[in-house]
Amino acid sequence: MKRIFGILTLAVVAAQTHGQTVIGGATGPGGLVPTLVSLDLKDAPPAEALAALNRAAGTTLSFKDPAPTQHVTLHADKRPLVEVLLQLRQQMNLGTPSNQTADAQVLGGYPVADEVGTWCVSGPFGFVVNGVGHQLTLEDPGKIISESFGLRVQILAEPNVHILGMPQGFVVSEAVDDKGQSLLDDHAPVLKEGFSTYPNPVLTLPLKHPAEAGRRIAVVKAKASVLAMLKSETVTIKDPVHAEAVTRTAGACKFTLGPLAPAARGYELKVTMESQGAMKDEDWKNLQTAMKRVSGSAALGGTNPRKVTAGPGTVSGAGAQVVVTYTFSTSAPRGQTSVEITDLTMELPADVRAADVPLEFHDLPLP
Repeated sequence: MKRIFGILTLAVVAAQTHGQTVIGGATGPGGLVPTLVSLDLKDAPPAEALAALNRAAGTTLSFKDPAPTQHVTLHADKRPLVEVLLQLRQQMNLGTPSNQTADAQVLGGYPVADEVGTWCVSGPFGFVVNGVGHQLTLEDPGKIISESFGLRVQILAEPNVHILGMPQGFVVSEAVDDKGQSLLDDHAPVLKEGFSTYPNPVLTLPLKHPAEAGRRIAVVKAKASVLAMLKSETVTIKDPVHAEAVTRTAGACKFTLGPLAPAARGYELKVTMESQGAMKDEDWKNLQTAMKRVSGSAALGGTNPRKVTAGPGTVSGAGAQVVVTYTFSTSAPRGQTSVEITDLTMELPADVRAADVPLEFHDLPLP
């Protein structure tokens, strides 16, 4: 039996690569049409450029401290909003937002992606190359038994489009190096990211390492199965421990929240979902999945006021009525016997869409 010594991953980031691709223009995958923006900026200060973008796109974007200082020159005539955002970030040297960034309305983040400068815009989504990795599996020190490449990609969306996850995975349909060799890995599993609480998930596409690999990737084409929330309604319940159940209708679903009930380590909230009218089975399933992933938070009072966020919800039931259960952990701080919940906030999905989003990249360096 072969003994695997270890796995080593090397990464490369190439500042000389600056390839941009826009797929579909004014159209979008699965009916997800991009917001089109027109701008004409010449040596504009960052604050002026951002104000012009907000007016043109109807957004409320702001800068993450510290604010940039680079002036911007950009002409855009009915271009997708994500394309314009990427161009502005690149000129301002802001990079793309970190996948730990909780507020998608903030411009900023780590600059790794813009060192590569390669991205693809498809509808209201953007895909940014963070780098290409080289993975080696070693049987013994210095003895390689397998090699592979990994294309690291970050997924972005317009500020008002919330990415909930990729339920059907990430499938590469074409990958060729500069020698014309296929980089498709037939043995690699379908990349299923699942569902992420991050607004901008980062994934690695597995690629084959030929025996005599080229120096660059000529083309990569893939499809990302994306579940996105376009609209939602926020419900806030004051003094939820003593409040009655609250009913709201969002989109084609009626939601009944509560009442909040004590649980082993805090409180439990049950939200009943009832489908209103004719809804396709797939749409109903997507709405349930979205409800599991939306955010719920409880504001705690007492001597240590703070907010706690519920973990992913669990769904029970079937048919046109299901129940989603959330748990809020409200352990009392030392010296405090109980915790007061002053208010409870839940986000209710009103418009959820699933789409297979095409993407492609050209002329990427290999490690």
